[in-house]
Amino acid sequence: MIPAIPSELYVALVMIVPALAGGWIARGRGLNWLFWGILCGLFPVFLLMVWFTKPKKEVEGFFRLCKECGEWIKWKEVPCRYCAYRKEQEERRTLQESGGGGPE
Repeated sequence: MIPAIPSELYVALVMIVPALAGGWIARGRGLNWLFWGILCGLFPVFLLMVWFTKPKKEVEGFFRLCKECGEWIKWKEVPCRYCAYRKEQEERRTLQESGGGGPE
């Protein structure tokens, strides 16, 4: 016979998992992990707010500020995806204006 799992354990799991996830994500964005962990544990919809919040400061190992364009990028991202995209668009535009055989 399988022992019955108390319903309090289910409630605790439903609150603990979002709390841990929210705290972990907030820590990576330079936010107060304890505050956001508690808030996400009580109201899991706040996980979306933490996920889509831009970092407040550079967090070593997680996010840094691009020196050229000022966008937040991941720590290990060597060429900034925003700068590289802009440079590529400018190169294409100059090739097309000079008639230098751009994609047709």
